[in-house]
Amino acid sequence: MVRQFAASMRTIEAVRYRLTPVRRVELETGITTQIGRSLTLGHQVLLDWQIARATYSDRQIVNLAKTHGVQRWRTLRERCQIFQSLDIAEYVITETILLRQLLPPHVQTWLTVVLAICAVGIRQGGQSVEARVCVPVICSYLRAMTPRNVVKVCTRQLGVIRVAWWRHATETRAGPVRIPWGRLLVQTGLVGLLLCAWAWPDHPASGVLLSALSANSVWEVRTAGNDTNGGGFVTGAAGTDYSQQDAKNTVGSDISTTDAVAVGTTTITSVTANFGTTIVGNIVYFQGGTGAIAAQWRQVTARASTTSITIDAAIAASTGMTLNIGGALASPGQAGGNATVSGMIIHGKAGTYSITSATANIAGGCVTLTTGTYCEGYQTVRGDLGTPPLLQASGISTFTIVTTPSTTTPMGVVNLRVDGAGLTASRGFVFSSGVYYKLTAENCTNNGFSTVAAGLLACAATGCSSQAAFTSASTPLVGCVAYSNTVSGLVSTSTGVAFVRCLSYSNSGASSDGFSLDSASVATNCASYGNGRDGYRTTDDQVQFINCIAEGNSGWGWLSTFGTVFLFNCAGFNNTAGNTSLGALVGVKNVGFITGSASFFTNAAGGDFSLNTTAGGGAVARAAGLFGVFPVGLTTGFLDVGAAQHADPAGSGGGIRLSGRGGLSSGA
Repeated sequence: MVRQFAASMRTIEAVRYRLTPVRRVELETGITTQIGRSLTLGHQVLLDWQIARATYSDRQIVNLAKTHGVQRWRTLRERCQIFQSLDIAEYVITETILLRQLLPPHVQTWLTVVLAICAVGIRQGGQSVEARVCVPVICSYLRAMTPRNVVKVCTRQLGVIRVAWWRHATETRAGPVRIPWGRLLVQTGLVGLLLCAWAWPDHPASGVLLSALSANSVWEVRTAGNDTNGGGFVTGAAGTDYSQQDAKNTVGSDISTTDAVAVGTTTITSVTANFGTTIVGNIVYFQGGTGAIAAQWRQVTARASTTSITIDAAIAASTGMTLNIGGALASPGQAGGNATVSGMIIHGKAGTYSITSATANIAGGCVTLTTGTYCEGYQTVRGDLGTPPLLQASGISTFTIVTTPSTTTPMGVVNLRVDGAGLTASRGFVFSSGVYYKLTAENCTNNGFSTVAAGLLACAATGCSSQAAFTSASTPLVGCVAYSNTVSGLVSTSTGVAFVRCLSYSNSGASSDGFSLDSASVATNCASYGNGRDGYRTTDDQVQFINCIAEGNSGWGWLSTFGTVFLFNCAGFNNTAGNTSLGALVGVKNVGFITGSASFFTNAAGGDFSLNTTAGGGAVARAAGLFGVFPVGLTTGFLDVGAAQHADPAGSGGGIRLSGRGGLSSGA
């Protein structure tokens, strides 16, 4: 049976992977030997093999490989550039990815474990450096595809193999080593398979099949929802969106049922259902039945009758399946796992969601968004940007609550609040690319926010420890606030970062700065108050500070220890070590500096950093910012120094007028 399937893959192998006949025969022999020694004919794995073979023709396999496999192969290859030659490990990993597109979930996970263990043992006969690359890559797939108890067993097995083969690698010459990998395939794989058989759960492995869902799918998350609800609707469909409710439909038309029948096509029937035309466009949940169908969500594309509907992709033959229509999902992690197509949207209603697993995109887990997806919280109605949902960690360690992948595709996360609960190595948000708005990170020990090429707007971090509240690489932060942390507030970790109208205050600790800037970064119209060390600190060059205020910091207002630094129209007061320590460095400029004799702020202790009207304080910072007179023409501005611009008094002209002192103001 395995040979039959392997034969159907030969066209792909010959074209894409250039396997020699000897390698192919040894691979097939090794896998066949493992299965023959370990499984009985009635084992569920072999039954699933039969279903797969009956479902997919040779041509379908080839087509699926061309459309799915090549892209994933290139991605993996980029991650493993250290590999010096095409080896069986690369082939095995690639075939695993392909098979995940072709086989039922139970077979996907089972096969992944076997091939992963084989690949580790084989590849580690080569260079030890390659081994260190190979093991994490394979383990990442292993952990993402298998039940927890199997992961624990296989991780131990991988560790044993790793030690043995690294020892072997250190005793051999540099460069790829030719070893009897066919024998090793059988030995290491057989051990792994036996361990898997011992640890595998009695029920089919969980999995989510979503690849055919529309990019217009919108998912709903509510604390009163359920992760076995339908949870979503396709925007623009003719039906009624049943996901914007807490519970699944159990009365009237479009009721949920437990007697759904699939025959291996896109047709689903139920004698007890009452499907109405309004079901079209809803995403429904399927699970169980005689075919042991793994949990999956499918879109209803048509309604044939009250007992028959059409879905977007075929489900393997099964009777007595659970079919749930309507209702929101209960956990952001499950929604993250479901929103797997670029363009999908997740909406989360206000409430507290407990994050009890460091694993992403499972029920109760963290969230890793798929490239091109979008997530937004709301209070009462979608889009209101009211009280955000709270994602609160509990009983876990070493995790990031919300992550977006490294991508050039714009993404967005809006109006969320996360709480790391002070747990070990807890991180709030990690973002790459896109714009992120109205987010709050609390009590994180490994950054509230960590961003690369991702713009943050009106975000806040508090209660953070061990690592800076915000760390940013090559990205702007606008209107962000870091307060009451025990670490530095806003830190640039690479060149070209801009902090605009940001606040950093009351961050305690002997090495806690309000702002820390890397080369070629800029802070403009920011305020730093009452921090444990310096208000603004830089150890690099080409750094600019424009219209910024430093007040009441325990170190210097500004400290520069290296390079070219520019201060334009900045202001300082009551910093313990002094306002500026810029050193005798070539190119250091401090133009238009304002030395205050009183506090600049209305109520800094209460978090109000608007400018007061005190002489020598807020009064001297009003309309004192750069610019000023622009270098060409007659334009003159009246920008305040600091993050908040003062309001002009009501005039007598009425209406709305454009103020020269920082934007729109109203007249009486």
